[in-house]
Amino acid sequence: MNRLNNIRKALFTWPYFFIFIFVFFLFGIFNIYINDSFLIFIHLGTLRLWFAIFFVFFYILVAFLVSLTFNLGIIRFSKLGSFNSKEGGFAVLGGFAGVLGGSCPACLAGFFPAFMGFLGISFGLIDLPLQGLEIQMISSVLLGISIFMLSSEPVCKINFNKK
Repeated sequence: MNRLNNIRKALFTWPYFFIFIFVFFLFGIFNIYINDSFLIFIHLGTLRLWFAIFFVFFYILVAFLVSLTFNLGIIRFSKLGSFNSKEGGFAVLGGFAGVLGGSCPACLAGFFPAFMGFLGISFGLIDLPLQGLEIQMISSVLLGISIFMLSSEPVCKINFNKK
């Protein structure tokens, strides 16, 4: 029940609600800017219906999860003054994957082709079986793990066996 209370606090209390809204829109705008995602929103009517629905769903879901993770990170940092490296690692990887997979699959514009080109590999999201939705799914899972870890109560372990 503590996890749910921490998530409610991160979503609905002052000032976290406003931070959540700000990060949600900032991440969405950043993702649109860096990935030229507006191209896919322009062509939503010409895409396969299942892809358009899932793309918009995961686009909004990842922005929601990034914002929630950000707020839970602020709450955790205010309580402890630091993060566990696992919590931060899952959050960073999830956010990175969310930006990586948030571009138009048919375009060679965006962060994914640039990142793959940096590694010496030349292909776009269209070459993947689900045209990039699998990266958004992985991002959602990583962010969910981070939320699970960040929403727990911080516990400091004390070693009583020291002599």
